[in-house]
Amino acid sequence: MIDRILAIEPLTAEAFAPFGQVIDTAGAHHYPINNGMTERYHDLARVELGGVHARPLISIFYGQPYALPLSLTLVERHPSAARHSIRWTARNGW
Repeated sequence: MIDRILAIEPLTAEAFAPFGQVIDTAGAHHYPINNGMTERYHDLARVELGGVHARPLISIFYGQPYALPLSLTLVERHPSAARHSIRWTARNGW
């Protein structure tokens, strides 16, 4: 077996550019939504797809918890959009 040393370096957009994009909120366009309870970091990456008007958006949302019990007064519906949510906590680095 050959021993190899793997040098760990910080991930930067410049260093990673030959392989793709780094999705990061630092310096990104953002604005509050949901009555100020969530900050939306909008359109963070360019995704290339075929077809007419094929333009997906990659955004990250940082939300604050609501006090419970919660009475819903509005529920949004996005019939033409796919959504995925991941809960980030201090334990996994966010």
